[in-house]
Amino acid sequence: MKNKRKIALSGVIALAVLAAMLTVVPSTLAQPPYPANSTYFLPENSTGVYCQNNTIVQIRVNTTIPCRGVTVDISFDPSCVNITAADFTDSAWVNGLPAFAHHGNWVRITNSNFFAPYPTGDNLLANITLHCKNATSDCTSALNF
Repeated sequence: MKNKRKIALSGVIALAVLAAMLTVVPSTLAQPPYPANSTYFLPENSTGVYCQNNTIVQIRVNTTIPCRGVTVDISFDPSCVNITAADFTDSAWVNGLPAFAHHGNWVRITNSNFFAPYPTGDNLLANITLHCKNATSDCTSALNF
């Protein structure tokens, strides 16, 4: 009887440890949360595999105060990558004048709300399209705000 209790207790402990591990592992693999009042890319790192496909990257804004509008300038190496479009579908800024302007090695992306409520929290500004321009493995470009 004692052995059956020990086996049952060992099984319960093993299941508890396994459940704890399954809860912790996915959270450590997820992208870390960004601090308040920051602008960031999601995913943070991406690649156009052998220049066969375009890559879509979100521009996100995390703000603690109501934000009427956002303008970001993003620079890049045009010999490696080009930002070809900005899609404002599902943007938190919905009733303003969205704009995308290309200036060679940088782009300006703008959107706003004319009327309240103004977004707070972690929100999508736009999805940008990255187009690979150089298929060599050593061609990388940072996207800088």
